[in-house]
Formats: sequence, C-alpha cells, structure tokens
Amino acid sequence: AMSGTARQIAATGGATIFRLSQGAPFLDVWTTWYCADTCGLITAVPLLLAWSDKRLWRERRPHREVQTLALALVVGLVAAFDFKYHIPGVSLAVPLLLLATFHGGLLGATTASVTIGLAAILETMTGQGFIAHDAGGNMLEKVQNLQIFNIYMLLIAVPVGAVLEQRQRMTV
Repeated sequence: AMSGTARQIAATGGATIFRLSQGAPFLDVWTTWYCADTCGLITAVPLLLAWSDKRLWRERRPHREVQTLALALVVGLVAAFDFKYHIPGVSLAVPLLLLATFHGGLLGATTASVTIGLAAILETMTGQGFIAHDAGGNMLEKVQNLQIFNIYMLLIAVPVGAVLEQRQRMTV
C-alpha cells in the first residue's frame, strides 16, 4: 500500500511540475509517470531478488553467474542492433532472451530482460527502432510503448525462468 501511495505522490508532483512548466496535459503525464514507476518496480524487483536470493547462489555452478552476465550482454547488444536495423516481423532478441533464460534461469531471464529494455530505451531515445518510428515525435507515446515492450519482454522470460528454477529445486 505504501509503495502505491509513493508512486501516486510522485506522479502527482511530476505531472504538476510538467503542467506548470510545459503546459503538458496533467492526466496524460500523471498516467505515464505512474505507469513508468510501476514498470520500474516490475523490472527492478525481480532482477534484485534473483541476484540476491542465496538459494539461487548455492544451487549454481561456479561460473554460471559470469556466463549469465556475458550472455545478457550479448542479448543487449543484439537487441540494440535489432532496434537500430529493425526488420519488420523479425525479432532477434527474443530467441536470445529465451536462450539466456534456459541457461541462467531467473538470473538469465531478469538480467537479459533488463539489457533488452536498456537497449530499447537507448535506441528509442536516439530516434532509432520501431518504437521511435511508430510514435513519431510524441514523447509520451514513446515512453508508453517502451513500458509495454519492457513488460512484454519480462512476461516472456520471467515465468519460464521461475518454472525452470522450481523444476531444478524439485530434482535436487
């Protein structure tokens, strides 16, 4: 409850400032700000929990974390390439996201999802990729589309990673 209230207060303050300084529509900015805070939590919390869960560290092979980070970096670089030179109907990042998930479980799923999200944000903010082109110059639409894209990536990988972790615990 407290987290929801904090997000509402932050969205209200941000929307008020944008309304007064830029003349932006209050409700549009408030909704985007609130959703951005929520998406940030949905992205960051699984990542932080996966990397701080001691059970995941005990059950892993010694170099698994380094491999997971390296694979997530490759996924992020491919995602940046995919955004910059997007071929309609083709997504190079999703198969690699699933590879990182199957290789690293929740660590792979959350880390690769975040690297894809960062690549999407960087490419969109520089005017590259399908999100930037679809939204044109509308910054609110870009942010909202990025939020949907990042949640989509998480929904592809995190449930699979959770099932893989659960399955591994059942066999140990």
